[in-house]
Amino acid sequence: MKKWLLAALFWGCGSVALASLSMPTVQGVALGESLNSTKKKLGKPLRQQYTAPNVCNRDARDLELHYRGMVVTLIETARHQYIVSDVEITAQPWKLNGVGIGDNGAKIQHTFGPTDMINGVMPYNTRGEPYGFDFIMHNNKVSKISYNSYLC
Repeated sequence: MKKWLLAALFWGCGSVALASLSMPTVQGVALGESLNSTKKKLGKPLRQQYTAPNVCNRDARDLELHYRGMVVTLIETARHQYIVSDVEITAQPWKLNGVGIGDNGAKIQHTFGPTDMINGVMPYNTRGEPYGFDFIMHNNKVSKISYNSYLC
């Protein structure tokens, strides 16, 4: 049932359903955001490229927008539109709800609530939402942020 619901969100009406949920954003961009809206909010990427076929999305090719310090991945919906499915942040100035590279665990927990550190990762993906995000830590500082939807 959960897989079917996620498939319906992303392949049918994903951009409306996901954008309306209260979820974290990167400079106003949430998962499910359209390609045009994403580019308006983030600006022109340094480059964009198509990936190898995605087995979790009917073997369609994903579209990656590369910015300095961030990669935004968009999946193709059944309506042949691209929507944001993943964001990976590796450098400033990008932040997820105000938390960015170099911030400490206390700031993360103040922003998102308590979580346990598991093998150097502060995960926020067990609440039942169709998305999750992880803060990869090094010496109690954020070194990478991974924000994604669950397709598989």
